[in-house]
Amino acid sequence: MPNSLLPVNYQNEILNARMGNRRQYEIIENNNGTISFIDVTEYDREGSIFDADDINDICTAINLNITNIAALEQAIPLDPVTGVKGSAESEYRTGNINITATNVGAYTKAEIDSLIAGIGGMHFEVVDSLPTQDISTTAIYLVPSSSSRYKNRKDEYVYIPANAFNPLGNEAQLVSDYSSLPATGQADVYYITSDDKKVYIYESGSYTEATNSPAHFVSTLPSQGVELDIYVLTTNNSVYQYKQEAGWEQIGSTSVDLSNYYTKTEIDTGALISTSEFGNLT
Repeated sequence: MPNSLLPVNYQNEILNARMGNRRQYEIIENNNGTISFIDVTEYDREGSIFDADDINDICTAINLNITNIAALEQAIPLDPVTGVKGSAESEYRTGNINITATNVGAYTKAEIDSLIAGIGGMHFEVVDSLPTQDISTTAIYLVPSSSSRYKNRKDEYVYIPANAFNPLGNEAQLVSDYSSLPATGQADVYYITSDDKKVYIYESGSYTEATNSPAHFVSTLPSQGVELDIYVLTTNNSVYQYKQEAGWEQIGSTSVDLSNYYTKTEIDTGALISTSEFGNLT
C-alpha cells in the first residue's frame, strides 16, 4: 500500500480461562488418508493476522522513504557551516560559538540603563550669552539667535570638553558605497562610505573627499583620537568626531515661545522680584 499509512491496530489474542492457557486442536481424517488440525480453542478476543501482505506493505513504505530521502539530499545543499558571525562582527568564528548582544550590535541592559541615565542628566538653561565660567557639560544652553528674522528663536549649544569624542548625530550619514550617496547632499553633513571608509562633503553641487578622510571604524572608542577625525562605532554605527580643544558646538535651534520664562542671569541676580513686593510682610 504505497503512499498510505500502515495499520497500527494489531492486537493479541486472549484465550478463554477454560483453555488453561493452551490452544486446543481437533484432529480430523481427510478423504485422501491425511489428517488435519482444526483450532477449537475458545477465544475471548481473536488476534490479528500478520502475513506476507503486511511484510510487503512495510517493505514498500521503507523503500519509498529511502527514495524520498535521496531526492531531498539532491535538492537541499548539504554544505557544512564554516563559521558564524553577528551583524556587528567583521570576521567569522568557528567552534563553540556564543552569540552576545555585542556581536549582533544590540545594546545590553546595562548600556541601555546608562544611556537613559545620560538623557536624564541633560537639562536646558536659558541665557543671554554663552557662559565663560562654571560651564556645565550636561546642559543645553539656549541663547538668542543671531538671526533677527524669528522673534523667539533660540540657538542651542553644548560645551564639548577637551580631548573628547563629539557625537555627530544628524551631522553624519553612513552609506554603503559612493554610488549610494544622495543625488543632492546637505551642507555641513559628513557622508561616510562603509565599503572604503571614505568621508565626503557636498558643496557646489558635487561631492569631494574631506580632508579628514578616511574614517576610523572601531569597535570601541580609543582613549585618544586624531583631531577632527571621524570615528564610526561598529557596534551601533554611531558617528563621532574627536576634538582636542574644548569649545562650543551648536546642535540646533528652537523657536518655542520663551517670553514667559526667566533667564539664568535674572534668577541669579534676584531681578525677578522687586523689594517693594515685600513691603506688606512686616
